[in-house]
Amino acid sequence: MADVKFNFTQIGDGQPLVILHGLLGSAKNWQQQAKALSKNFSVYCIDLPNHGQSYRTKDMTYPTIASQINQWVEQTFEQKPHLMGHSMGGKIAMKAVDSQPDLYKKMIVVDISPVTYPLHHLDLFDALQSVPLNQLTKRQDANHYLQSGIESLGLRNFLMHSLKNKDGIWNWEFDLQNLINNQKTIAQEPQLKNKIANPTLFIKGENSTYIQQAHKTVVVKHYQKLFFKKIANAGHWPHSEKAKVFTHIVNNFLLNETP
Repeated sequence: MADVKFNFTQIGDGQPLVILHGLLGSAKNWQQQAKALSKNFSVYCIDLPNHGQSYRTKDMTYPTIASQINQWVEQTFEQKPHLMGHSMGGKIAMKAVDSQPDLYKKMIVVDISPVTYPLHHLDLFDALQSVPLNQLTKRQDANHYLQSGIESLGLRNFLMHSLKNKDGIWNWEFDLQNLINNQKTIAQEPQLKNKIANPTLFIKGENSTYIQQAHKTVVVKHYQKLFFKKIANAGHWPHSEKAKVFTHIVNNFLLNETP
């Protein structure tokens, strides 16, 4: 079997912790948390397929990407890592542990449930496609085009962080067309099959609707040792919106199993 290669960053020593970002993100979006968590862990932030500097692919099913993550983990670590995933990365993490639970110690799922979601990124993708990359002179120019379809300045800034300039040419660091083509696949549930014994923590942003009360019956069905934690006054990105609180919760769970 050929080696699976992901672009990643690594910081710190100790028990390994692998972090999987969400849709349209990258490893660099987690650098603030990685630095904070590196006091206790060796933190690996991965660029997922079609994101950042990792490979491009037309196949973005959760079983496929989870299998590739598991293969990379087998190739990379001598001791079992912890696994944490946010949003789309959380679905990948759930499927990875579901497929090979013995590869991991504990899992943290950040603001996502193992369910199928409606296609709610249509306006976002339309706004991204509206940006005339060949006309930009600086990153902030993209804000003018994005604001027509994206009300949140925070979300626009998050997306503009993925604009890169090489030799005077601006491009997105994610493969926009591949992600648009796979949006129905990304919205799907991660197809969990097992009852997992690995200690698992679900973290919800209080103001986010991604983890709903109705989803908890689905979650409980798949995890034997399950914890929930809600972060007050946070939305879908609690790791950046309430960074210190988030770091404290992660450290408590991974070190003491008390979120």
